[in-house]
Parts: sequence; C-alpha cells; structure tokens
Amino acid sequence: MLQHNWMLVKPGTLDAVDKAATAAGEAHEWVPQNDPRVFAATSLCNPGGTVTVEFKAPAPGDYPFFCSFPGHGAEMRGVLHVTT
Repeated sequence: MLQHNWMLVKPGTLDAVDKAATAAGEAHEWVPQNDPRVFAATSLCNPGGTVTVEFKAPAPGDYPFFCSFPGHGAEMRGVLHVTT
C-alpha cells in the first residue's frame, strides 16, 4: 500500500529535510519531529483517503513542498507561491 503525505519546507532545504524524514522513519510517519525547516506537514494518507492541514502561511516567497514517503520526494514535489 503506497501512502502519501505533504510537507512544506524552507527554501533550499528540501533535499536535507527529505533525508531527515527518512531518518525519522515510519514511527514518525516520515516527518522529522520539531524540525525548524518544516512549516507544515500532514499525516500519512492511504489510497483514496483525505487529510487536511491548517497552517499560517510564511512570508511572501516561494516555498517547496513534497511527499516524504520513502522514494516519493524525487518526483512528488512542487512550489507554493505565497503572495501578499
């Protein structure tokens, strides 16, 4: 069963946070705990499921997001554009 999550991180940190997520492991749903580089993250979502996350948007700018489930981060990524 392939699960997914969504993680919003500080610019320039995606690859490092992806490695930290792998180190966090399944017990932490592939999310590094209390990592200041992470603005928001969802729990894991099963196929066909839905998750919601609420967070305060960071300052205007471009912020990378990705799925930190192992092997997904290389392709499942994008950019959140925050404007005023």
